[in-house]
Formats: sequence, structure tokens, C-alpha cells
Amino acid sequence: MGNACCQNSDEQPVGTLVAQVSSSTAPPPAATPPAAPKESPPVPAVAEPVEPKEPEVKEVVPRKSLLLTFKFPGREEEIEYQFTSRPLGMDFHRLLPITIKKVHSGSMAEQKGIQPGAVLTKVDGEDITDKRLEEMHTLLKRVASELPAN
Repeated sequence: MGNACCQNSDEQPVGTLVAQVSSSTAPPPAATPPAAPKESPPVPAVAEPVEPKEPEVKEVVPRKSLLLTFKFPGREEEIEYQFTSRPLGMDFHRLLPITIKKVHSGSMAEQKGIQPGAVLTKVDGEDITDKRLEEMHTLLKRVASELPAN
């Protein structure tokens, strides 16, 4: 290392400039990247009060009648029966095809002549033979519950 002084010999010294010279061949130190700005923790969102919603209640619209169509063993034709109140008075097997398991004594089903073994084929005129068991269970409960109570 050495110091060098620069001065014009004809002039009065005005100032002195000093430069530092290095004879090292080592590369200059690597510049460190600036530190990433610290992220501040997220500010929690202030939840606005939410009024509880009333549960959605589906209003049961009373129906005047329910039309069930059955196919009886040994008969070719289907027979329609109209029910105007509940209970219907019959139990179904829980398998497909939907078949009457039992007809209750003194019920509307018994009064109409419906017998065990009859296969349900339509509900309100709609063919139900390709529906799943769960669908049919739900459908029958719903349509029967919409009839007025006896």
C-alpha cells in the first residue's frame, strides 16, 4: 500500500488529495444481498357478526290424492288405486321390485282389495321400475306424508 500525493508544483497547495492503492490480487469481497424485508404477521380479519339463518323448512303442500299403480302376480294388467288420506295401510319389502309385504287390517289398502305380493310400478303415473331402492323409500314417505291424516 502506498500513499500518493498530487500537487501542482507552480501553485500554492490548495488541498491534498490522498488515494489509497492496493496491490492485492484478491477479488473484492462479495456484496451481500440486501436483507429481505421482514413480513409482518397477517392482520386477523375482523369478522362481522352474522345473524343466524333460520333453517330452511320445506313447506309440505297437502295433496288431495295419491295414485299408486300395482301389478298383481298372475295378472297381466296393472291396476291403479287412489288414496285420499294416510296411513295407506300397507308395508313394503325393502328390496326391488317394490312389493307389498303386508296389508293392515281395516286400512284403506285392505278396503281397496290390495293384497301382499303386488308390485308397485307407478307413483302418480310415473314409472318407478328403474328407480333405486333409496329413491323409492324417500319418495313413498314424502308422498304419503303429504296426504291428510285419517
